[in-house]
Amino acid sequence: MPNKPSRESYESLIASLRDAVWETEDAASAISRLYELVWFIEDEQTQNDIQMLAGRLRTAGSIITDYSTRIDFLLTPIESDEAGRDAE
Repeated sequence: MPNKPSRESYESLIASLRDAVWETEDAASAISRLYELVWFIEDEQTQNDIQMLAGRLRTAGSIITDYSTRIDFLLTPIESDEAGRDAE
């Protein structure tokens, strides 16, 4: 079994994650603005570059979605059977 990471490790990872979230939000804003302009870009090389970058964003986005969903699931408390029965 691996050793439990130190508090400093958590804090460092959380700080890195916070930076990554800001960068991801910036990327989302940029791609949204680009979408508004992409219809007017006629240069084929620029279109190819945009298509390649959009594919990389889509791949990264699916990985982010997958792991963030897993983390959310792991950190969401599960109701006990009693609480579930009380609701019925």
